Amino acid sequence: MCLSVCYCRPCSPAGLATVEVKPSMNPISVGQNVTFRVFPEMSIPVGVWSHESSVFLLWYPNNPPNVIPDYSQRVTFNSSSGTLLLKFVTTADSGVYALQGFDPAFTRLHSLGYNFMAIVSLLFCSFLVPVSNVTVRANATGLVELNDTVSLTCSASGSSLNFHWFNGSNDITVNERVQLSDENRTLTISTVLRSDKGPLYCVVSNGVSNGTSPPIVLDIRYGPSNISLTVSPHVAAHRAGSDLTLSCSSESNPPALYHWFFNDTQVAQGSVFKSDTLTLASNGTYTCVAFNSVTGKNSSAVKELASLVLLPLLNG
Repeated sequence: MCLSVCYCRPCSPAGLATVEVKPSMNPISVGQNVTFRVFPEMSIPVGVWSHESSVFLLWYPNNPPNVIPDYSQRVTFNSSSGTLLLKFVTTADSGVYALQGFDPAFTRLHSLGYNFMAIVSLLFCSFLVPVSNVTVRANATGLVELNDTVSLTCSASGSSLNFHWFNGSNDITVNERVQLSDENRTLTISTVLRSDKGPLYCVVSNGVSNGTSPPIVLDIRYGPSNISLTVSPHVAAHRAGSDLTLSCSSESNPPALYHWFFNDTQVAQGSVFKSDTLTLASNGTYTCVAFNSVTGKNSSAVKELASLVLLPLLNG
């Protein structure tokens, strides 16, 4: 990081005054501009700027500033305010900066080594490369609930990166099933649940910028579970000769296959079974069996129908 530094100049032969030089931003990312300002603002008639003890800017009255070629397109200096603008910074620009100013009139009066007006050291400044190209990849996306484990890896370009994972709008936190490794770059979920499907994504930041990966949605295969069997019409007794519809549903991915049994004999397939023209022989046990061909699991629901009422015909 950049720290405030001391800028000293003789305010009189008897002593020194202390002011500050501050960067316009800290930290700063590669490609941005940074301005070094002197507080309080002052005129510096003669002086040099150096980086890591190498002079890159020299100026004196009645002449344009002399800038070395590597900085000629990137440096602007205002000697009347002491402000230095450094443009399009790179990682090579980090380090120690020093400003040395000279006061010709003061030098003539004090020739015994007191030939400086001011000197400033700017301590190390970290230049961060912005976050870009944030992506997530998974070692598998088709998974069986309570059986499989998945690992997701987040990658990004930039420097000093921090990784943070989300499932939808919720933070992902470590628990007995969920682990983070490789400085949070890798997310591992054991014995996956259907709630783990996502969308899963990572957010990468480094203090000057951030980026979000495209989401990954896992295809968690589960079920069938929570099977339900309904009868229509829903009445206490069913009239002989009427129709009866039974419907079966369950939570399953992929969707379950349904088989219907009447008194242990398979009579139909599909989620809906319709029995036309009820008779006394329609009384019995109706069973719906849901089956998931991927998980290999099944679940069943049973309905007993034993209250069919035969109403006598009325003669007119």
